[in-house]
Amino acid sequence: PPSPPPPAPPPPLSPPPSVPPPLMPPPSPPPPSPPPPVPPPPLSPPPSLPPTLPPPSVPPPSSPPYVPDGPPTEPLNLTEGRGIPGLSNRSFVHLEWLPPLSSGGLPILRYLVNASAPGLDFVPEESSADVNKYFVLARLGGLPLRPAQTYSFTVRAVNAISAGPASVPLLIRTANGVPGRPPAPYAKANPNDLTIRIYQSPFDGGVQIEYYELVDLAPPEDALPLDHVSAPFGDGDVFTDVPIQYYRRDKAYTFQVRAVNAIGPSMWSDVLTVPSQDGEKPPPVESFIRGNLSATTLDVSWKMPVSNETSWATSYLINLERSTCLTAEVNAPCVLSDEEVVIDVPTIRFTDRRIANCQTSCVYTLTGLRPFAQYKLSLAGRNIEGTGGASQVVMIQTPASVPQKMPPPTEVSAEEKTVELAFGVPPYNGGSAVTM
Repeated sequence: PPSPPPPAPPPPLSPPPSVPPPLMPPPSPPPPSPPPPVPPPPLSPPPSLPPTLPPPSVPPPSSPPYVPDGPPTEPLNLTEGRGIPGLSNRSFVHLEWLPPLSSGGLPILRYLVNASAPGLDFVPEESSADVNKYFVLARLGGLPLRPAQTYSFTVRAVNAISAGPASVPLLIRTANGVPGRPPAPYAKANPNDLTIRIYQSPFDGGVQIEYYELVDLAPPEDALPLDHVSAPFGDGDVFTDVPIQYYRRDKAYTFQVRAVNAIGPSMWSDVLTVPSQDGEKPPPVESFIRGNLSATTLDVSWKMPVSNETSWATSYLINLERSTCLTAEVNAPCVLSDEEVVIDVPTIRFTDRRIANCQTSCVYTLTGLRPFAQYKLSLAGRNIEGTGGASQVVMIQTPASVPQKMPPPTEVSAEEKTVELAFGVPPYNGGSAVTM
């Protein structure tokens, strides 16, 4: 069939009536802008702090500083110990101390204790102590410690390298005690009387000595007891003499002495034996030897026969013969002369103090010799019967020395700026010509 015709287009729409736009209210004014914020004041920079240092490295207390291969440091805290049971603090000193801060990197092997006695003629001594850190001292200079005496001590530690420095010194005073042992008494015998000389004790023990007790160990049956000798002796005296009222020259006597203070008596002295005087002179000296020699002094030593029991010497006589002068002297001609020197037993230095008869050896120093001169010397013992046989002759030659002291000068004339003096020559030129 044929196609239908296309639909007719709709009529065009008329535009809507124009409507006026609505009226808008007038725009409100914009709100005022807020004021800009005030910036805060700038902050001041913090104060500069010092840089923090790391804490120092402190070793723990139980770890001493390590110093490799060196001596130890000084021991610490040297003190007087509490004492040792059974030992008296009058004649023993107990020391204690702590080990050093550093052992030098090596083990401590031992300690050295140095002891000295201020005011006494003792050479300081150093003794070895083990590592127990204590020490007991009983002797100094070969002698027991004295009571009431001040001693000084130091301690040093020792390792395989060497000994370290000494500790701080420690002063210790021993307690008071009995007096020191007196020397052996000395006899002065004459044909009809006997006097015993007592010497002072070396120390009083810190308490004044009240008296000395002299005893005869074998008195005659009818002898009265000896009186105590009061002490102290006279001013400046170092001995006192006690006469023996019952003396008989045909008897032998034996004496001892001791000192007594408020604490007690000292040890008894060595024994003095006074043999009977049977009318014999001393035998000849067994040996007579020269010792140290200077321009004006000479040490001599001698021995008496050991068999001499009765005719003992109470003194000795040295004969000096100045045989020649070795150099010419101006206004001091050499005059040959003989001299005698009497040696009292108390002035002798005994090599063995237990034997006062010089049966071991006795030493004496001759003084006043002439420089650069030759001498012949001999020695003999003496007692109440006379002088015994002389020893062999000893020859010596003294060395030269400085001139002797000159006499004072005398004034000859004096002017405004000058003085004229006159002087002589020295009495002896010392063995050599004066050069100026």
